[in-house]
Amino acid sequence: MTLPRRPDTIDPRVVLRTYAWIALGAGLLIYAWPADLLPHAALYGATPQGPWAIVRVGAALVVGTGYGASCLAAIADPQGSRRALSALAVGHLLFGVLFFVQWYALLDGVLSSLVG
Repeated sequence: MTLPRRPDTIDPRVVLRTYAWIALGAGLLIYAWPADLLPHAALYGATPQGPWAIVRVGAALVVGTGYGASCLAAIADPQGSRRALSALAVGHLLFGVLFFVQWYALLDGVLSSLVG
């Protein structure tokens, strides 16, 4: 049984493509020019390789999620596309929880100057 398509339904493929373009563009820009785009995010002394290493790792993570979203947008089946969008949302929530735990446990003293 297929459900009738309503005119107000949002196509998950459009959402995933939009997310992919934004994530890929923003991640690549921040990776290429972190000092120009995020001047206050330098972590001097945090890594021996340079003050922008952690920022570039985060930007690479954003590029990876953008590429993953572009792959998920290629799913032609509407039901599979909705499942892919839900899985991407759950993955973001899981990353947020895990990141918050690490931030609270370890990084609060190191990176508190960036927060305020």
